[in-house]
Amino acid sequence: MIGLTLPERYIMQRTLRGIIVLGLASFGLTVSIDFLEALRQVSELPGAGAAQAFELTLLRTPQLLMILSPFIVLFGTLMAFAQLAGSLEIAVFRAAGFSVWRVVGAPVLLALAIGMFLIAVVDPLTTRMSLTADNKLASYRGGATETTPKAFRDGVWLRQDLAEGQVLIVRAERINVTTGEFGELLVWRKTPIGTLIERFDAADGQLEGQTLTLLDAKRSVPGADLSAEVGDVSFPMTFVIDDLAKSGDRPEVLHLWNLPGLMARIGNAGIPLEPYALRLNEIFATPVKLAAMAVLACVFALPIHARGGGTARLILSGIAAGFLSFILIQFSQTIGEAGLIPARIAAWTPPLVTLLVGLTILLFQEDG
Repeated sequence: MIGLTLPERYIMQRTLRGIIVLGLASFGLTVSIDFLEALRQVSELPGAGAAQAFELTLLRTPQLLMILSPFIVLFGTLMAFAQLAGSLEIAVFRAAGFSVWRVVGAPVLLALAIGMFLIAVVDPLTTRMSLTADNKLASYRGGATETTPKAFRDGVWLRQDLAEGQVLIVRAERINVTTGEFGELLVWRKTPIGTLIERFDAADGQLEGQTLTLLDAKRSVPGADLSAEVGDVSFPMTFVIDDLAKSGDRPEVLHLWNLPGLMARIGNAGIPLEPYALRLNEIFATPVKLAAMAVLACVFALPIHARGGGTARLILSGIAAGFLSFILIQFSQTIGEAGLIPARIAAWTPPLVTLLVGLTILLFQEDG
């Protein structure tokens, strides 16, 4: 808070208090609702009861609060500014010569700081807790963590660039991301222009470190009628089995510190990156998203002191605007996940539009 005046620090503290109150209320509500869902999930599972359901709830709640963070900032700021306006403190600040930008600047700076803290510190913790919850639920259901991600249940296609521009195409009918075992493998090695050099068939394979080994493989080349048994054949890879395991996870359980490296490695393997690129851009857009919600709250809270009434209507309008913004965000994410628009546009457009619209309305309120 270095460089802020005393009134600005006061506004920021009141806003932070409102956000904390809304955060605690959201935590209690989320725990209550998710606990009922967790009870339903474990109700028919042997050896699982209320204690296990409550453990799942505690592990999943932080990430649910991350999803709700824009609303927590919106409602917390709206509540704080409604109180400030109702007690005429906003009117006093304005009479003392504070422009609307200085009044709004404090909650916006706070929202940006909260957003950066969330993506750098909180999100990595919540994603780890959410993944732990997924694994625990899987263990309650089947006794072990899932070894084949849903994305690989119909097999997997992989691509690897080799020396001199050659390309390796790998097709496996089965994959175990825990042991690194592959089943029913077909491997094609091609020239840079796509001409087939050779093909390998193997019933089993193993990815150890960054080396894929075909066990008891057969090799065939163009023009040859028969394939030859060549024993074990190894190929260098730029990824490890843990990368494939993570690529089969929900993008929501990946965070800022492991996404870029993972995307670089699995991108070389030919795995589609759209969901992960969208997730990464959504993470980076979080501070702007929270700042936009803070501005939106100020748009509907600041006029309260000037109009001498209509408080409930203005607050309800702010809540409605927040939900409209949420719908825009969800719609943009959906078409981004489908690959219809680039990930950057899908992630950044809704918060930037909300922010610019809010600033424009404040400009008209201030200067007419």
